[in-house]
Amino acid sequence: MLGIGGVYKGLTATILKQGSNQGIRFLVYNQVKLQLQGGDHQKVLPWYSSLFCGAIAGATSVIGNNPLDVIKSRMQGLEAHKYKNSLDCGIKIFQESGLTG
Repeated sequence: MLGIGGVYKGLTATILKQGSNQGIRFLVYNQVKLQLQGGDHQKVLPWYSSLFCGAIAGATSVIGNNPLDVIKSRMQGLEAHKYKNSLDCGIKIFQESGLTG
């Protein structure tokens, strides 16, 4: 697709991916941090504990967002013309490859 429509191809998938990515990341970070604090929000953690929380949160958000990232990449790829929209793309991927798609 050329023109302004090509610029926004896959926008919905990108918005969903980024939104859920940050949601997962903050949720997991705060839950892991709270566990390390033993439920005490006032307890200050050492830097390496914060690093650990961030690593777990980052890895979890990547794993949790992989399906949306696949849809986004296909919607913005060379064969994007195969799909009507992001939902159609996700359905076709699932029909062709199942959960591993």
